[in-house]
Amino acid sequence: MRCTFLPLKARHMTKKVQFKIDHMDPLGQGVSKISDKIVFIPSTLPGEEGEAEILKESKGVAFAKLIHLTKKSPDRIKPQCPHFETCNGCHYLHTDYNHELNFKKNSLQKDFQKFEECCEVETLKAPSRLAYRNRVQLHYNKKIGLIGFHGYKSNRIIDAKNCQIFDPSMKEVFDDTIQNFQSLLKGEPLKGHIEIYLNGNEVKRTFNKPYSEGGFSQVNKEMNQRALDLISNQLEDSSTEGLILDLFGGSGNLTRGQKNSTLVVDIYPKDKTEGHQSFLNLDLFNENSLDEIIETVDRRAVTHLVIDPPRSGFKQLEEYVEAFRPQKIVYMSCKPSTMSRDVIPLQENYKMQKLVLLDFFPSTFHYEGLIVLERKTN
Repeated sequence: MRCTFLPLKARHMTKKVQFKIDHMDPLGQGVSKISDKIVFIPSTLPGEEGEAEILKESKGVAFAKLIHLTKKSPDRIKPQCPHFETCNGCHYLHTDYNHELNFKKNSLQKDFQKFEECCEVETLKAPSRLAYRNRVQLHYNKKIGLIGFHGYKSNRIIDAKNCQIFDPSMKEVFDDTIQNFQSLLKGEPLKGHIEIYLNGNEVKRTFNKPYSEGGFSQVNKEMNQRALDLISNQLEDSSTEGLILDLFGGSGNLTRGQKNSTLVVDIYPKDKTEGHQSFLNLDLFNENSLDEIIETVDRRAVTHLVIDPPRSGFKQLEEYVEAFRPQKIVYMSCKPSTMSRDVIPLQENYKMQKLVLLDFFPSTFHYEGLIVLERKTN
C-alpha cells in the first residue's frame, strides 16, 4: 500500500493515544487498532497496553513511539543495549531470543500460506544474539557534532557509543571513530556516513563510499557458513555432468566448492573462471538476459538453479524455470515476501521440499529465508 505521510508541523500538535497491542508485524512493531487506524508501535509486545505518541499518519495508518506501558507482557525483558529505546538498529531486545525467533517464524510461514503444500518452517538459530556484525555504518553531522545511528522514522542521529551488535574485534576502530570523527572527516561533507568493516582479520574504515563498495558480503560469518552447508547438502545429489546456474551469485559465495561446473551470473568488471565456477558479467534485470545465458550454456545441462536476488526479488524467475527446467531450485532471500511472490507460480510443476529461516540478523526483524523446490515426477 502506498501512503503519503503528513508530518506534524509543531510540537503543540503532538497527538497521544491509548493502545493495546494485538500482534507483531514483520518489521518487529506491535500492531494496535485505534479508532479507524492501524497503528504501528516499536518496542512493544502482544497484549501490552499503554500510551504512545503519533509520529506520522495517513488515512488508515499511523506510526507511533512508545511513551509508557500500563500493562507489560510477561515476555518482556530488560534490553541488553542502553540505546534500544531510541536506536532503530535492533527491534527485539525487549524479549528473549526464542520469542524473537517465533515472531520471525510466524512471519515466514504467513508469507507462504498460499503455497498449496507448504512445509513447516525449519529454524537455524544464530550462535550469538549480539557481537556478530562484521560491517556497520555510522551517520554524522559535523555542524552539530553528532555521530551515531538513525532513529526510528527519522534521520535524527542517535548516540551509538555502547553499541553491542558488531564483532568485538572492531571495537577499537569503532570507539576511535566515535571519539575522533571530526578530525577524521577533514575535507569530507558536513553530513554523511562512515563504514567500518572486517576484511579478513583487518578492520577497515571508509568515508562516504557506497555501502559494501568493495563487493557485497554477508555481515554474519557464522550464519553464512551454516547457509553454505545447507545449500551444499541440497546440491550434492546432482550429477557431476549437471550444471548449476547461480543467479545473482556475486563472488560465488553460495556455490563455491561444489564439484559440479557452475555458472555464476551477476554484474562483474569482466568474465572470469575460478575452479569449477565460471562468472558471466550480466545484468539479470536486462530484458535480454535470458537469451544471453541460453547462448552461453546448453539449457538441457542445467540441473540446479540457485538464486539470491536483491530485496525486490526476481519476477522473471518463471521464465528462467520454463527455459531450463531444473530438477531443483534453491532460492535464498532477505525479503521472503518477494521470494514467495516469485515461487508460488511454480507450484504446478514443483513441490516444496524445505522452507528455512536462517537468522543472519539476530535482535533485528531481518532474516534470510530459504526455500528448496524439487521438480514433480508426474
